[in-house]
Parts: sequence; C-alpha cells; structure tokens
Amino acid sequence: MRKRAFCDSVEVMTAGSHIQPHDPNSGFDTLSLDFGGSRVKSAVLDRQGNHLGTYFVDVVDYPFTPQLMIETVIEHAQRHAVTCQRVTIGMPGIVRDGIVIHTPHYIRPAGPGGNVDPQLQEAWKNADIQKLVENACHLPTLVVNDAIVAAAATIQGHGSELILTLGTGLGIAFAVNGRLTEHIEVSHAPSPIGGTFDDVVGAINLPDTDSAQWSHHISQVIDALWPMYRWDTLYIGGGNALKLTDQVRASLSERGATFLDYEAGARGGSATWQYVPHITRGACD
Repeated sequence: MRKRAFCDSVEVMTAGSHIQPHDPNSGFDTLSLDFGGSRVKSAVLDRQGNHLGTYFVDVVDYPFTPQLMIETVIEHAQRHAVTCQRVTIGMPGIVRDGIVIHTPHYIRPAGPGGNVDPQLQEAWKNADIQKLVENACHLPTLVVNDAIVAAAATIQGHGSELILTLGTGLGIAFAVNGRLTEHIEVSHAPSPIGGTFDDVVGAINLPDTDSAQWSHHISQVIDALWPMYRWDTLYIGGGNALKLTDQVRASLSERGATFLDYEAGARGGSATWQYVPHITRGACD
C-alpha cells in the first residue's frame, strides 16, 4: 500500500447521533476488512463498492490481541495490489469513535466459547483501534461494529430496515429512511430461549448442535426481536445464515426476509463512509 500522510482532522463517527448519509459522491478506494470471530475477510473497493482486486479470507489466529489485529490489517493491505486512500474495519462488539468498549470473542484465548482471559480483556478494553490503524497505515480509518458495515452495503433508504448477521454471534443494525441508528449490542441481552442472543446464534458452531433445532431457534430469535424493531424490511446475512435449513429459509423468505451474500460484511466498507454524520476530511500530502 502506498503510504499517504494526512492531517490530524480526519473523518470520524460521533457517538450518540444518528449515522446519516453524507456526500455519497465523494469517495476514495477503500481497504475494507471484516473481522469476525473465526475469519477475517478483506477487499479493496471503489466508491461504488465494486471490488478492485482479490477477495481474501483468512482464519483468525487465537489468542488475538489488538496488536495482531493491526498486523493483520497491514498484511492484508500489502497483499492487495491496488492502492487505497482509506481503511474501513468492521469488528464484533461495542465500538465508539473507533475505540473498542467491549468485544466478545477476542478476549478469549481459545476464541468464541472459551474462557475470558483478564489480560486479554484489559488489552482490548478502550483499545483505540482506529487511531492505531491510522498511525500504522497513514490513512484515514473508520472502525465500527461489523453489522454497521454490512448494513451500509445493504439498506435501500426506505422505511425501517433491520439487518441481522448470523456468525459466531448475532450482529444487528437498524436503519430508518436511510439513517443508520447508533449501534446497540442487543446480542448480549438474554434471549427467550435461554442464554444470550449471541449464545443462540453461535450454538451452530458446536459439534453436537442439531441444525434443524438451531434453525428453529433462529426463527424464534427473529420473532423475539419484532416487538423491539417492528421493521418494514428484514435482511439476514453472515456465514451461519448458510446453515439454516431450507424449510426455515423458505419460511423466513415468505415472511419478507431477504438473504445477503457472504461478502456483504466487507463490501460495505466504502458505503460506510457515507453514514458518518460529521466529516472534517483533512487528508494532505
């Protein structure tokens, strides 16, 4: 990646406000990375979200520290043959202004489902990943919850739209008339089935989980979310969405759900910049 100097004033997400579309025609080629609980995916996108090169997928190596995340970003940047002018990172957990408040998987040495390690938990707490990536790559950077990136690639801007990503946990993003609302980690709340919503969604990764029962539980999760969101349009994506039984997929489709492709989590990296409420771009050579 060609290094580019930039001023202290860069594009940032301001917490506590709606994430609204802003200047959709201004854009740069974007290195977009989707960090999940088990895999990291990356692509370089033009401002329309088109791929400009290879789509890379790697396994997340545990234990996974903030420094390893930065090294992974640099490695992926070097593997792409296309010069980019900014970076977007989607990752699991609560992220505010590019700072990790809590992340559910990376605080566990063995990954999702393992025990929490106090040292890893402390390392990730308030880790300013956005600033670290900016310093490492010398490029303006956005770091947000991964469901926000998937939503940016998906929403149509009409009515209320709920985006669910089924991965190692449950990702949720919500938009009203094209405005993405600030992310709330509903997935950590207790589910009506028992455990958290994350536990229910991630159960399919356990060896003894029955796919039919799990698919039925996902349908129940969606039913439980309805009173909270009362959406007009529902989108379902994430790697585990592919594990839903045909019967449940058909049932959800009949109820108006649209299924997203596997790459939505990285493909939204360019569009994410349109939903930053306050832009003070200060890139300079």
